[in-house]
Amino acid sequence: MMHAWLVLCSIILGTALAATTGFRTFLPMLVLGLAARADLVELGEAFAWLEATPALLAMALGVVLELLSDKVPWLSSLLDAIKAPARAAAGMLVMAAAVVDLPTWLVALLAIIIGGSVALSVHVARSGLRLSASAVSGGVLGPLLSILEDVVVAAVVVGSVFFVGVAACTALLAVVLTIITVRTVRQRRRR
Repeated sequence: MMHAWLVLCSIILGTALAATTGFRTFLPMLVLGLAARADLVELGEAFAWLEATPALLAMALGVVLELLSDKVPWLSSLLDAIKAPARAAAGMLVMAAAVVDLPTWLVALLAIIIGGSVALSVHVARSGLRLSASAVSGGVLGPLLSILEDVVVAAVVVGSVFFVGVAACTALLAVVLTIITVRTVRQRRRR
């Protein structure tokens, strides 16, 4: 019974972290790596490198660059085209890294199906909100929304590592958002 709970919690954590990569690519990976290094979470065997010093330094640099570039509206918009596939990949990576004690093929499927789609759905929803805010405010709201996103993502990532309830709520919201996003895209394609 304890083994099943550990696996379920790792899937929930992976889903929650994948959702947060839809907002920030590197922050969830950095926090996961730091949490693993502090023995707060267990990583899948193939992902021990996430807690190594070179990986942590690279992810920390990525966090700083991403946070700074997101405060400049034109640069943020320009980089959004690159960010979509990067965030989907990051979602798959954190999902695969967080899930433990399952066969590799199943971890890979969960990472692709859940991790990637949740990250991409959150990114699409975020981009739509940002675009609407920019249109209404002439770009003035962009940096303010970015700061709000920074705070919320940091709180959710750290909260998800320490509290399974935070991770579960985040994962549930992300899955619902993914379903809504897929339905919306399908309806628009039919028109």
